[in-house]
Amino acid sequence: MEKKVFIAIAGLMCFAAIGGSGNDVAAQESEDVRPLVVMTKMEKTSRGEEAIDSDAVTFDRLLFWHLLYSAMDTLMQEDAEARCFIMVMYNKSGVVNAAGIDNERAYEGRDALREMSRPMSLCQMHLPLTLAALSTGKVNEKTVVDVSGGIYEEGDTLLARDHNWHRGGYGSLTTEECVQYHTNVGIIKLLDEAYGSDAESLLRDMKAMRLGMPTSSYGVEMPSLRQNPEEKHHNVALTLGREGQVSPLQMMTFFNGIANKGRMMEPVLEVEERGSLLLMKKMMPQRLLEFAGKALEKRVTYGVNNRYAVKGKKVLAMAGTILTDTKDGKASRAIHTTIAIADGQTYMIVTDVREDLLQHARVYNTDLFKKVVTLGM
Repeated sequence: MEKKVFIAIAGLMCFAAIGGSGNDVAAQESEDVRPLVVMTKMEKTSRGEEAIDSDAVTFDRLLFWHLLYSAMDTLMQEDAEARCFIMVMYNKSGVVNAAGIDNERAYEGRDALREMSRPMSLCQMHLPLTLAALSTGKVNEKTVVDVSGGIYEEGDTLLARDHNWHRGGYGSLTTEECVQYHTNVGIIKLLDEAYGSDAESLLRDMKAMRLGMPTSSYGVEMPSLRQNPEEKHHNVALTLGREGQVSPLQMMTFFNGIANKGRMMEPVLEVEERGSLLLMKKMMPQRLLEFAGKALEKRVTYGVNNRYAVKGKKVLAMAGTILTDTKDGKASRAIHTTIAIADGQTYMIVTDVREDLLQHARVYNTDLFKKVVTLGM
């Protein structure tokens, strides 16, 4: 912890009065930080067409540091490699605030965006994969797949399983419910029905929706969607985040476009003087945009991400975990990611911890999101 560098040391000191020691992850839920908010309205000229709950405000960057540090302090004491990043993007303009922290340094602005421009396994692939399958016309919103006991096998080989496989799985689900309940098996079976083994067409359809944009950001070349010739089961590999990797910044840009009624904006830092850049006027047909919004909202109201509900707010969210393998084939680290849309902004939180600290990461992401959203009240 001695190596930590904070750009806003003086600002952090003033937060001590509200008890920001961060020794209890769960205790962060009740902390009141609202009196320290410095809110500024965005210029109307930069906002474009109306988006979901578009009356948005931004907040003082010092709160990024306080909220990131307060609970991560404990995690970093237990895991020297633990780190967390948060990005907040305005739906209409693409303006981004970004910050991050690990055991050696704090990141802000361009530094944070550069870190989040690197390829990473992300659980949010479920939604773009489902949208691609729907675009083929071979499956639709009412298509039902049998996920059985939550296990996907080929012969005696286990290829994938759902988070609730040990409780017997979900049985039969519609396409929307596959997204709502975050079933790997359901998404794989939808892809099997829509594409068979034609992974090339699947990647083409996702690229057509501009998943993988932008291709570079502040001097960093970002990953592109492509097949891994060593993978034998592309539908499984894509669903589990092992193939066709994108960066967190690209994934946030994709979801931000969904929130912005299909208008995909290039992410740009708030401090940049240049105007907004439209990457695509309409990412996908209206029926797919409506499906995406409905499925993400149901994940919060009825589905697996109900912990992200905020009273009085319309929240669309997708959160989950990817376990990364070590050379000996054993999962050792967990990347817990959150994408959430509320108040005209898209939030992305990435927390990388040792696998045994996963529950702490889940609590941390939920708490951090709720606090940041609350600051916009």
